[in-house]
Amino acid sequence: MPTATATYTSHGFTTTPVSLTQGTPALAAGQMEQTFAGDLVGDGTSHFTLYAPLSAATDRSLPQPGETTLFEGIQVFEGTLLGRRGTFAASSRGVITAGAVDTQLAIYPGSGTGELAGISGRGRSAVRAGQTEGIEFVLEVVFTQAA
Repeated sequence: MPTATATYTSHGFTTTPVSLTQGTPALAAGQMEQTFAGDLVGDGTSHFTLYAPLSAATDRSLPQPGETTLFEGIQVFEGTLLGRRGTFAASSRGVITAGAVDTQLAIYPGSGTGELAGISGRGRSAVRAGQTEGIEFVLEVVFTQAA
């Protein structure tokens, strides 16, 4: 299974509260843009739902020590992966704590286009609190169609 290693810069992170009930965790909708470099070159857009402590959902801050925010979403990538041009979509889910964001991804079967048609695989990234540049991203992929 080929492995792609890249870094990305995140920008345009926004959240919008969906459900705010006094004293309980909140639901929020979020979006983030990404620019990738390395074995993965191009742009990504992530749309996600967060289940967060009330403070983190309303002011876009990280959870306080001892708190956890959970998220699930869809990430769409457009560009070049290991020299193959196209697009693909992946599910993403993760945990945000006061010090880090850990994300796991799984490429949706059948979502690849262009030279990425037939792609499958999984990936991960880990972000330190406040980090927006040079975020490490690893993606293990299988191509079922020749380039």
